[in-house]
Amino acid sequence: MDLKLRLKKGFRAAISILVTIALWLFKLFTRHELWVLRRSMAIPILSPFVLCTLMVWVLPLGLIAILLDTAGESAVVAFLRPLISVPLVVGVSLWFFPWFFTIEGLLLGRHKRAQTKETELIQRLARLT
Repeated sequence: MDLKLRLKKGFRAAISILVTIALWLFKLFTRHELWVLRRSMAIPILSPFVLCTLMVWVLPLGLIAILLDTAGESAVVAFLRPLISVPLVVGVSLWFFPWFFTIEGLLLGRHKRAQTKETELIQRLARLT
């Protein structure tokens, strides 16, 4: 009984640490998004370059894709490749294209979408802290 109780407490502590790290990373990512948006609003001509700094967050997903490509040809890899790759591509696209259109709007002189995105990011950051 004592061992089960210890394992349960250890598992809860590990989950708590993982949740804390995930929230910290999400907060850091949101701050970076807010920084990108504010820099892009200040100097719209440089906004595509500032947007590229967000691609650092996508690099680990690229590493997963490379690992899937180099894993060889087996039935398991052939089964897992689309199950992992398609949701990753869809998720990154759903995140990237709103940013792309916001930056494009800033380059064309439209600030309404960027201002809306800024208030959303500020509210998200307030919820996280």
